Amino acid sequence: VVRSDLDLITEFGHLSGGMLSYPVNVSDGELTISFLHGPVQQPLVNAIEVMSQTTNFTSLKTSIVFGKENDLKIYPNPIRSGTMINMVLNSANNEILKIDIFDIKGAKIHSSKKEILSGSNFISIPSLNLTSGMYILRAHLTSRVVYNRKLIIE
Repeated sequence: VVRSDLDLITEFGHLSGGMLSYPVNVSDGELTISFLHGPVQQPLVNAIEVMSQTTNFTSLKTSIVFGKENDLKIYPNPIRSGTMINMVLNSANNEILKIDIFDIKGAKIHSSKKEILSGSNFISIPSLNLTSGMYILRAHLTSRVVYNRKLIIE
């Protein structure tokens, strides 16, 4: 952790930008940059520049993670029937995400699996032309539920 108390609004002001530089040592060829926060807006990142590389790595893997680990966001919700259900999931590991959709009576009407990579993942699934109403979307990573909430179809 280079800096854990950064507040961009305090640092630069609202609706403005700035530049920060941090020296880091990478020993395994992988650099992960995480923006972990509560219910605030996602930061807009225009560029990340690696200024110098003084190691024997043939490549440097860089991951940018927005939001809390294993925090699944679904948008839009409510959704119009026939459009895509979009999700963003931040994961610390490569895993399989299982997505189930249940009707209000508890009957499973959709099940799918998606490969999740370490970092931020953008996932889209069709809304399957579901009729208007309330559904439950449940998402699991290995043995833990990361999302279990209602999905509204208009």
